[in-house]
Amino acid sequence: MADTSFIVYDDGTPATYMEARLTRAIINGELDGDELFRRSDEPESALRPLHRSLLFQRLHGVDAAGAERVVHTNKVRAFSRHLTAFMAVVLGLNILGVNTWWAVFWFIALAVHGAKVAGPFASLYRERQDDGPAAVLGVLYGLGERSQPEGRKPEQPAATEIAAAEARPVPTTVARGPNEPTLHDELREELSRLAPLRDELHDAGREALDSTAQALDELFGQRRQIAEQLAGEDVEALEREVAELETDLQDASLDARTREAIAQTLDAARQRLDSLHDARRVDRLLRVRARAVLHKLKALRLSVVSSARPSEASDAARLGEVVDALRHDVAGAAELEEALAEARTGPRVRSRRRN
Repeated sequence: MADTSFIVYDDGTPATYMEARLTRAIINGELDGDELFRRSDEPESALRPLHRSLLFQRLHGVDAAGAERVVHTNKVRAFSRHLTAFMAVVLGLNILGVNTWWAVFWFIALAVHGAKVAGPFASLYRERQDDGPAAVLGVLYGLGERSQPEGRKPEQPAATEIAAAEARPVPTTVARGPNEPTLHDELREELSRLAPLRDELHDAGREALDSTAQALDELFGQRRQIAEQLAGEDVEALEREVAELETDLQDASLDARTREAIAQTLDAARQRLDSLHDARRVDRLLRVRARAVLHKLKALRLSVVSSARPSEASDAARLGEVVDALRHDVAGAAELEEALAEARTGPRVRSRRRN
């Protein structure tokens, strides 16, 4: 909601942010992402690091793993500024002949600061292609390039390989994850059947095909995440628990504290149940969109191989419309990720949504 406020604990002190102000604070670097936060309508038990929020991740254009790296970088950069200020002041005063015996206290504070960022520094250091002093300076001041995942150094392709890669069309294949639905395999198969016909497509058809492959990659990834969050959840058992709590709450003999405890538990269970129902509903919508894409891909392929070639352009246009709708729904499904994670780890205090 637009009027949602956030409680952010910066150095242990709570501060209230409206969403617009919190957005500015993240963009301007006032918050490094490691601060604990919760929404104003959540209990203190719901506190989690700011970098785990979808807002932080979207503003930095990263996923959850990338957000953690942003936090590490912010911490190390803050230390590097502290270190630079220390060296500049002490060196400058010594050149001027000023006694700097007091700098020992500043050095102690600097050492304490350095101990706090040792973990993030080590994590960023391991990503480097280089090592030694060059890598240390690179981590502190962002010099050079970090390495490929798992520390592998990238191989330099030959000039002919670069030219071939630039001339190669966008691949129309989508990576497969474990235990994927049959529908996903059907879509991959249809893409592979269209790949040999790519050169026969008009420009609009090729663009629609490339856009479809990218959209399906996003779709499959989103459905995998929803499936991971739903794994192990017993919705029916949770519904029975809600019904039992509602019955218990009607007992007139309950004392005030017991009634309050049951009411809080009931509210938490309802919230979790709402999140799970939302996830199932969105996954069902994504599945329907995926089937629409499958039918459009088949129609496009048949229009290419049949004699009715003039229909190809309209088929490509209709495929593009379906893919645009799919992308919109995938983006909406991403809104559920934080709610699903919180439904597994802790309840959110909010009023129950009613359709």
